[in-house]
Amino acid sequence: MKKIKFLSRFIPVLIFAALIAVYLLSGRRITAESIIDMIRTDNLVLAAVILLAFYALKSLSLFIPIIALYIAGGIIFPPPAAILVNTAGTFICLNLPYIVGKLWGSRLISSIADKYPRIELFISQQREREFFLSFFLRAVRVFPTDIVSLYSGAVKFSYAPYIIAGMLGEMPGIICETLIGISLGNTNSTMLILSAVLTAGITAISGIWYYIQSKKDTP
Repeated sequence: MKKIKFLSRFIPVLIFAALIAVYLLSGRRITAESIIDMIRTDNLVLAAVILLAFYALKSLSLFIPIIALYIAGGIIFPPPAAILVNTAGTFICLNLPYIVGKLWGSRLISSIADKYPRIELFISQQREREFFLSFFLRAVRVFPTDIVSLYSGAVKFSYAPYIIAGMLGEMPGIICETLIGISLGNTNSTMLILSAVLTAGITAISGIWYYIQSKKDTP
């Protein structure tokens, strides 16, 4: 049992290595355009599977901008399907690094804290408010989302508040950035403007909420 538990720590690493190999063999810089070029299929189910594989790769790396995936999804799929696929991809992005963080624990905490010293201070100040913190860090994107997921797993955030609040915080960005892709071939920008306003509103409200909560904690 101990051997199995030990080996299970390396499963995400092996998956990551395989995905990296695919990326390197493609010999291309990952952009929305290159993603669309690589998918190139009329089978929308297959296209969704390939795009979700890119999300898995993005979740364990920092060299793929998530906005490129959102825009690609908006171009490839009809609007409802685009938002659904991008939401599923975001769910993957929140889960895989979280699992890796849980597996590696304290060793990962010190590594992240060395590179991002502010994240340790930020999370330690609000540690008892996991739901709020998980929402705020996604809505405002103070730190790289993958780093937040890794650190949340490493410090053992409860899964339910982490994933629910995290997805709620990501939704305005998912909708707005998916609509950017949809609107590239559509001159009607009303929905894009509304989504951008919603994103700005959520960010502002989150910032005010965090400020109020911080003031409450100040003696």
